Amino acid sequence: MPPIEVSWPGLFDRLRAWPRSSWRPDRISAVLSTAQQLVDLTAAASSQPARQLPRPGHPALADLLAVAVADARDAAVDPARIRVLLGELAAQLGFRLAAA
Repeated sequence: MPPIEVSWPGLFDRLRAWPRSSWRPDRISAVLSTAQQLVDLTAAASSQPARQLPRPGHPALADLLAVAVADARDAAVDPARIRVLLGELAAQLGFRLAAA
């Protein structure tokens, strides 16, 4: 089956809708890693010190990722870099990020 194509908001919505059983450890790690990379890029773009993200339970991971993306966009992180990170995450989770 080909990957399901999703937009940024669609990716967040799908993650929010996942049942507990869909949150395998590899998926949790992938979302946390992507969010941390976004936070690191945001800190660098804002000339702020790096910070470690909290490790919330699975119900909050989609929101954590959405906030990390919003913060990166607000800090003027290169949109292409954000898209690459989200595209890589989407592929790891079995989705394909829709064209912008």
